Amino acid sequence: MKKYPINKDFNLVSLLTFPVIPQVAPIARGVLGTLVNEHHGDKYIKVRKSKIEVKNGKTDVLVFEPKNEDCTLPALLYFHGGGFIYKAAPYHYFLAKTYARYAHCKVIMPDYRLTPTYPYPTPFNDCVQSLKWVINNSNRLNIDTNKIAIGGDSAGGCLAAAVTLYAGKNDIDLCAQMLVYPVLDYKMESSSMQKYTDTPVWNSTLSRKMWELYLKDSKVDEYASPALASEFKNIPKTYIETAEYDSLHDEGIEYANKLKSNGIDVELFNTFGTMHGFDMASKSKTVIESVGKRTDFLRRCFR
Repeated sequence: MKKYPINKDFNLVSLLTFPVIPQVAPIARGVLGTLVNEHHGDKYIKVRKSKIEVKNGKTDVLVFEPKNEDCTLPALLYFHGGGFIYKAAPYHYFLAKTYARYAHCKVIMPDYRLTPTYPYPTPFNDCVQSLKWVINNSNRLNIDTNKIAIGGDSAGGCLAAAVTLYAGKNDIDLCAQMLVYPVLDYKMESSSMQKYTDTPVWNSTLSRKMWELYLKDSKVDEYASPALASEFKNIPKTYIETAEYDSLHDEGIEYANKLKSNGIDVELFNTFGTMHGFDMASKSKTVIESVGKRTDFLRRCFR
């Protein structure tokens, strides 16, 4: 592995890599399910679990919400990353609570089904169903349907962009989409994809395996790979964030430019000295700034 000039704040995170190996994924998911308890509430946020009806089954969904709030609130429907193969990690739950607290909203995080058992389009369909569930249960959840945002990181960013495209074409109004170092383009032809083949946490070598598992024998369309989209109907204001030493860096910028050229209001924030998943280092000044920009974006859109 090459030595990259990544900020020293991320030295520990840089030691991590998430292998895209089908045999490893079920074990890792089991460990996360046993050890991770970050979905429990804290003194600011309460968490409740529900079930969503999906095709051929049900899946869990967590609702993070500020404590002692009885009024109707905006909602962020958030899809966690993990290469379409891993469940939410501890930092995803931490971020969900942070968004709920500081953007003063409810954060809905579905446990969508994963590869290799469930390749595309199942994860996408689960996420669409979660959006419909939020809308259909808005009264019970006490959610303002005029203030629903979609967000996601990494593979979850792919799902967020795809669901936003779906919503626009099906006249479902959203107030914002937030994409954090998103997966967007199955073609993997960008300069950063060619350059960052061995970066820590994530790289183009892993991306290639991820796409093979996710797409399998499916026909590739814009809901599988949002970079293919040519029509951007009713797309809301968008925030896109990239990491510098990340194979996904360029496709995030390219998607931002594509949206802008189609008249979409886009905020692009390029972080420096960072790699994919850098926000696991929650106490880093860079992470604090990035999360602050995300929550500020959400607050403004919710207003």
